[in-house]
Amino acid sequence: MKIVDLRGKLPVHKTKRYAQRLLSAIRSLAIHHSLTLTGSAEAFARYHVTTNNWAGIGYTYVIGQDGTVYQCMDWTQVGAHVGNSNKHALGICLVGDFRTQKPTAAQYQAAINLVWYLQSRIPSAKDIKGHSEYPGYASKACPVIDMAKFRADVAAPVAVAPQYPAARVLVNAKAVANGLLIDNRAFAPLRAAGEAAGAVVGWDNKTKTASINGKPVYGQLIDGVSYVALRAVADALGGTASWDGSSKTASIKVA
Repeated sequence: MKIVDLRGKLPVHKTKRYAQRLLSAIRSLAIHHSLTLTGSAEAFARYHVTTNNWAGIGYTYVIGQDGTVYQCMDWTQVGAHVGNSNKHALGICLVGDFRTQKPTAAQYQAAINLVWYLQSRIPSAKDIKGHSEYPGYASKACPVIDMAKFRADVAAPVAVAPQYPAARVLVNAKAVANGLLIDNRAFAPLRAAGEAAGAVVGWDNKTKTASINGKPVYGQLIDGVSYVALRAVADALGGTASWDGSSKTASIKVA
């Protein structure tokens, strides 16, 4: 998941400022679509400030159609996106009009990864709701996507290779691409896991050998993607690995 930090770089109102809150006040993550065929965090911020007369952009995050995640404000800022529920909700907007479009695969997965990341950092944000699921917005056509399916996909990662069960992967508490369970061991995409840990990754196609910072690690090539045992990545980097069976989450922590 690629996050671009736009905090302090977007248009804001000349005098108005958003209120602040404690992290523990955040109880839910609110999913929106932009109701536009295209767009950007900058464009939404300009509209929210100049047309809506808001303090700034209404959403904490915007997810582009290529899957890039843009952070627009601090978690502790109370944005403007679900009315009376703003104080307790953090807004996530996917670019697109899902009445006629569908989220791209990269965008949808980025939204899932972002939810995993936020819930790992903000324990009180237990609920995931679509805009129309908040009080007073039942008639709102937002985000149009099937929220029951989205919540199910968050709870149980989609298998990237049908022959293996799926697992979610966290590196230093940040979600990366979905992993696999092979022989009761958690495997992660080599490049995603290694780069998230700040390591140099390599793959020798002739010998089918993966490496982390020049150290060989056990890996397998599956559907053209090299997967490595997550514990081996942790060992190679002097870190620790853990497994949460209830959430099917493999985690490593490295310095």
